[in-house]
Amino acid sequence: MKASVLIGQNVNDRKNTAQVATANQLVIPGFYNLSNVNGVPTNSNALAIRRLWGIYADVNLAYKNYLFLELTARNDHSSTLPLDNNSYFYPSANLSFVFTDAFKLSNKYLTFGKFALNYARVGKDAPPYSVKEIYASPSTSNQAYTITDGHQNVQIEFPYNGVAGFTKGNVLGNPNLTPEFTTAMEFALDLGFLEDRIGVSFNYFNNKSEDQIIPIQLPASTGFRAQFVNAATMTNKGIELLLRGVPVLNKNFKWEMSLNYSKVDNNVEKLYGGLNQVSIGNGTTFVGGDIVAAIGKPWGQLLVTQFLRDPEGHVVVDPNTGYPLTDPNDQLAGSVLPDYTAGMTNTFSYKSFSLSFTFDTKQGGLIYSRTKSTMTFSGTDPITIYNNREPFVVPNSVIQNPDGSYSANNIQVDPFTYWANSGNAVTNVAGENLIDASYIKLRELNLSYVLPKKWISKTPFGDVTVSVYGRNLWIKTAKDNHYLDPEVSSFGTGNVQGYDYGALPSVKSIGGMVRFTF
Repeated sequence: MKASVLIGQNVNDRKNTAQVATANQLVIPGFYNLSNVNGVPTNSNALAIRRLWGIYADVNLAYKNYLFLELTARNDHSSTLPLDNNSYFYPSANLSFVFTDAFKLSNKYLTFGKFALNYARVGKDAPPYSVKEIYASPSTSNQAYTITDGHQNVQIEFPYNGVAGFTKGNVLGNPNLTPEFTTAMEFALDLGFLEDRIGVSFNYFNNKSEDQIIPIQLPASTGFRAQFVNAATMTNKGIELLLRGVPVLNKNFKWEMSLNYSKVDNNVEKLYGGLNQVSIGNGTTFVGGDIVAAIGKPWGQLLVTQFLRDPEGHVVVDPNTGYPLTDPNDQLAGSVLPDYTAGMTNTFSYKSFSLSFTFDTKQGGLIYSRTKSTMTFSGTDPITIYNNREPFVVPNSVIQNPDGSYSANNIQVDPFTYWANSGNAVTNVAGENLIDASYIKLRELNLSYVLPKKWISKTPFGDVTVSVYGRNLWIKTAKDNHYLDPEVSSFGTGNVQGYDYGALPSVKSIGGMVRFTF
């Protein structure tokens, strides 16, 4: 029996400061200096301080090098939570058993076998200043912090007559916040066959996240735009599968291959205040839509305006004009989350040469594309050449009769008005600008050569490897996506995904490298 124990304490202090001076006009064009400002520059300063204080323990036990148990525990105190509820505890346990060693099962067919059971509970605090309101200096350059005269709606700039002023922030504090927790359980199985020429790794996981802290919208009449609350409980269940193998192996040549597959089923179980859905994008994501969490559906639903449709899915048009009607109720169109992800890597080695390439794919999920909307508006989208840009009847459309029944539509519409120049035009209806976010990518290609030992025998180097590589060299998107790389996100890496506002495509890079070892 072997054992090791680690006990520790950690303090994490973060302090972020920002100072910005903005000028609308320069005296000398091109000379970017505050002394060259025509008028008085607008100044702003921001300060954010966060402290996390924790103690932790890690215990590792090993029995005869085939049975392993790891236990961890941590207790944190966070400055971003209410003072009387800022302490939270979370443990984990990991049990693994190498049964091929325990029962001496290893042979030329079954080389290695292990299974593992994991349990973990992880706590998370809130963003800074979620408990109480902050104060900010009013600024005409920041629409969230402006003050007007209350008469002619003229914005007032501070300092005003030499006197500084501050206004409350637009996020309402929540003194009742509690930590959010994720409880994760996992089963893993690793197998190796034929002296590790073939390997299989399988993971099944079941995670539950409770009391997730997200901002929800507030009515403007409250004087605030949002409030951080413990808003959601959701589950993630899924599998991860990795297959690895060496199909060919001889004296000079080796072919290694690996395939991975991951599928996650996400479901929103509960929302704040018994609501059916809450905004993740805080209601300001894009015109005609939002990103929401909805009960009984995967996280990240696109809530969008749609053309009105009959029970059979036909587009309902105005009986007088022939143009589509917009559904008065926004619709949940689907999630930004993929159905599954997968990847494949191959490496071919011949003597001192090595060639490797990696493909990966994401299938399923939706993205709202402002790029598509803009291309439709400008007439550069291929769909706008429908019927050679001559008047046409809206495809798959019907007219609702006075008795509530539907009949086929035969009224022609003007292409320009249909695509771009009306309130119900395709470019203005968010649901008509959703695209399938699926893709297959050649993620990386690498060719390397290890210099012969005799070439470097008189140098201090052990090995010298010369490589050329390329990344993001090729992509295949879904049939309806002629517009963008689905991996783009105009909102970064946070909760709000599935939105493109003219985002730049991924960068294709080609380069070389020389690596030395000593």
